[in-house]
Amino acid sequence: MPKQRQLKLESFDDLLTELSTIENQYRNQTVTTTGNWSFYQILDHLTKSIVASVQGYPKMMPKAIRRTLGPKALKHILKTGKMKAGAKNPDAPQKREDGDEHKALSNLRQSIKVFRSHKGDYAEHSFFGPINKEDYEKMHSIHAALHLSFVQLDENLTIKENPKIAAKTDSKASKKTTEKVAKKSAKKASRKTVKKAAKKNKTS
Repeated sequence: MPKQRQLKLESFDDLLTELSTIENQYRNQTVTTTGNWSFYQILDHLTKSIVASVQGYPKMMPKAIRRTLGPKALKHILKTGKMKAGAKNPDAPQKREDGDEHKALSNLRQSIKVFRSHKGDYAEHSFFGPINKEDYEKMHSIHAALHLSFVQLDENLTIKENPKIAAKTDSKASKKTTEKVAKKSAKKASRKTVKKAAKKNKTS
């Protein structure tokens, strides 16, 4: 079984954040995946799935399934926030192929914009049946989490801080604090001087 990360996505905002994390870590290098699909194929698959929920799916399961087994499966997925790998998909890539990942990322982001700006009803899902906008977004996000969990990331790199930048930041913060304290002290001393002068004038 290919190695997977623990990844939970429940909205397109979560998905967009994850895409940025992957993009920032690999920086113009081919993204490593442990499953049968390349990163390019994953992005292309997710894009087609989101677009189909607006424009319609090319192939549909029998209506009886879309009214019984499909909705039941969807309810379980939305409740658990998980989708299992290994489901049969006749449109799945037969072999691993690489492609333009930057263009594929752009296409996926654009498909999310198209989905969000769509007015009216969304297309009936090929297996799950009719789905409203909110549930569709969550389903797509969970679906994305399944596939993107095969993308390998170094979790330490996402939180590691550059020591030079950190030192520079600390130095600036320290300087600002010192200046702030000095200003307060000068202001306080000035007030005391004014009060003493006023008191002296009264007595004289």
